[in-house]
Parts: sequence; C-alpha cells; structure tokens
Amino acid sequence: MGIVKEFEAAQSRLGVDPYAAWSVAVQELRSDWDEGKCASIAQLRDYLADVADDQKYEALQDLIAEHLQLAWQTGRGTDLTPYLSAFSGEFVELASPDTLPADLIEDEFLARHVLRYGDTPSIDEYRRRFPSRHDVMQLIERRHLENGRYVKLRELGRGAMGEVFEAYDHHLRRFVAIKQPKPGVADVAELLHRFAEEARITAGLEHSAIVTVHENYDGHAMPFYVMRLAAGVPLTGHIRDFHYPPMDRPRSEQRLLEERILQAFATVCDAMAYAHAHGVLHRDLKPDNVIVGEFGDVALLDWGLARCILPTDGQGSGCATVENTRQHASDIANAVVGTPQYMPPEQADGISDARSDVFGLGAILYEILTCSSPHAWPEAFRPVDWLEQVRSAEFPRPRSVKPGVSCALEAVCVKALARDPQARYVNAADLAQDVRRYLAGQPVAAQAGSARRWPWQRWISGRGHEERADG
Repeated sequence: MGIVKEFEAAQSRLGVDPYAAWSVAVQELRSDWDEGKCASIAQLRDYLADVADDQKYEALQDLIAEHLQLAWQTGRGTDLTPYLSAFSGEFVELASPDTLPADLIEDEFLARHVLRYGDTPSIDEYRRRFPSRHDVMQLIERRHLENGRYVKLRELGRGAMGEVFEAYDHHLRRFVAIKQPKPGVADVAELLHRFAEEARITAGLEHSAIVTVHENYDGHAMPFYVMRLAAGVPLTGHIRDFHYPPMDRPRSEQRLLEERILQAFATVCDAMAYAHAHGVLHRDLKPDNVIVGEFGDVALLDWGLARCILPTDGQGSGCATVENTRQHASDIANAVVGTPQYMPPEQADGISDARSDVFGLGAILYEILTCSSPHAWPEAFRPVDWLEQVRSAEFPRPRSVKPGVSCALEAVCVKALARDPQARYVNAADLAQDVRRYLAGQPVAAQAGSARRWPWQRWISGRGHEERADG
C-alpha cells in the first residue's frame, strides 16, 4: 500500500492523470460523433481498449451517458435496454434494471430532454419502469418543479443570490432558465426577501438585452422564477478568444470579432441606460454576466444585487439626480456588494448610483481591451487588501497593458473608469454613443480633437499591429 501511495504522489507531482485514458475515451467518442462517425452501442467497447481493467466499468458508464446524449441530440436515442443487452454479460451491474446505477438511469432521463420536440418522459413512466428503485426516484423527483411542469436539466451558473438551471417546460414545450435561492438563502428572511425583490425588479425590465421573466413562484418553501433561456457564450470567452486567437485566423476575421465584441458591449450599455431610466441599478456588472448568442443576441444576467433608485417622476420612468440617488442607494443598501475586480470605488463604501454602473461598464470595456479586470489581483495579494485597492481605483492604462489599443478607445475607457463619479460619462447612453462613434470611424467625445478614423485602421491586439496615435 505504501508503494501505491508513493506512486500516486509521484503522479500528482508530475501532473500525471491516472484516469487520462478514461477521459480520452469519452473525448474520442464525442470527437468521432462530431465528424460523422456515429458509434453503435456495441462499438462503445472499442473505446475501452486503453482503459485500465479496474476502471472499465466506470468508464463505460460515462461512455453510455455520453452516447445517450449524442444519440438523442440526433434523433437516434433509445432507453437503456439495448445497452444492458450489449454489456450485461461483462458487467454484473448492468444485468438488470434493479442493479443499474441510479446515476445512469438519471442520465437516460436527462438525455431524453435534449430534443426540443422529441421524447420528453414523465416521472410516472420511471415509477412504472423502476417500481422498487427509491434511489432513482429521489434523483428524478428533485429535478421536478410545479407538479412536474418544469424539469431542471443542468446547472448553468451561480449568482449573488441563487442558482440558475436550464429547464424544460412541459406545458409549452420549450427550454427555459430557472433561478432558485442558493442553499441557506431561503432560511434567512432578509435574503429571501432580496431574492423575491430580484424577481420583481427583473420582471419589470422589458428590454431585448435583459432576460424576460415568465413566471414567479414565490409561495413555495423553495421559491423560484422562470426566465427566457439566454443561450450563448459569456462575453469573457469571446474576449479571451480575441486576445488569444488561433495562429491561422485571418486579420479580417480578427477585426470582425473586435467589432462584434464592441457592438455587444454597446448593447449592454443600452440595456443599462434603459434600466437606469426605470430606476434600477445593477451593481454587479462584469463580462461573466453578459451572454452573447450565436446570432449576435446579447443578454445581461444576474440582477441579484439590483436595487431600485429614486425615479424623477415617482413612477419609475427616470432616474433621480446623482446626489439624491447616491443618498437613497446608501440608505437602502449600505452594505458592500458586487465583484471586487470590477467594483467602483464608492461601492466599496456601500454607496452606488447610475454612474457607479457606468464604472462597471468601463470595467467590462477595460477587460475587452486588455483581457484583464481593472482591479486584477497581483501575486500573493491578501484578501484584506482588496477594499483599499478598489477605493484607490488605480490601474494601468489600457495601452500600457496592450500597446495596440486604440487611443480613442483608451480615452473612452479611462473616462468611464474615472475615480470621481462626476468625471465619468453622465449616463450609460453617452458611453454607448461614444463606442458607436468609434465603430463608425468618427471622433469620440472622450477624446476631443481626435482625427477621423475608419474601421480598417483599428487595432488588432496580440498581433503587434499598432495604430498611429493621432494626438
């Protein structure tokens, strides 16, 4: 046993994964399927050739789960019966429904939901098929909400207050997003009230870049609300893809990617201008909270820290003055909230207003330009230090991090990130307008006297192409 432990320790030091062959087997199945080589159930055995004997059974479970998902996605799916026929002679656990692993049955249940208009099994079917399997029913029942109308399929992420799941709506036959409080939140009255407030605030914002709330079920022991499912990739992924492109990506495609990212950012600014006009602050703006879809659609997520501010007319149709709003926000929420790497300095003292969200938008733009957050933590940074770093609002100018950054875009970013709120853009709409001026090759307001610039003159970060500095 000592020798085995020494061997495992050595593997850990050398970065050797003892389950590498197992992982490769699943990756190869997925890759083959993507290339059109759709393995049959019997052919799953071929992928086990390089897997250690003592890992074959568990590796096969993963292969079956992956095969179920791939097969149902292409309309060729079936239940577990043929898998049992193929492998019951080799693995006693697959000999009958009574010995099947509960997780594998759950995998079958989930795989059958991947087609929008395909097979969508009911919980009653699984009760009939596995009458003595209480362990299976516990797994499946915990995924059902509202008497089986909604089925939680997979976790999409966690926000400030809750967990978000992709789910299937049996009544309307559509995929939706469901948000529930995090474990423990529902046990704290104040936090539960804040979660309910998030649902109400989000439901009141009807903008194309803000996810629509369909239903709110707040009379349950574990409340939840149902939203439009925002499919796509977090803006963070697009930013990294831009700054670390594949070697064979043409420059023209790199420029187009830059434009798409900046257009998505301008859309987020529009969404925040709309929210502010309706008396709502976000207070946690960051690239991870922005989803960009395959067709250019943009969604601003996670309003868990959102707060209402004083409207100009008392009916939610506009924002109050900065001074009044700052005082009101301080009164109703004097706690420090938000993500430190993107937080405006005044928010570190529990104060926020519309221009605090402008700083948050500037922080997103900073990451677009540099692939780093404004308050990026240095090596050996102590958590107790972060408040002072946020309050100081000191960070390198974008061009000192990425020399290829446009002078005009740097000016826009620096103005949005001004330490003094009064020195920032007056509102998110002005910030969006300056970004669109840049995209149109026009001078930006943040850089008075800048020369006219055209799209083909823009920077391509990471390729060593610097634009001419005009003033």
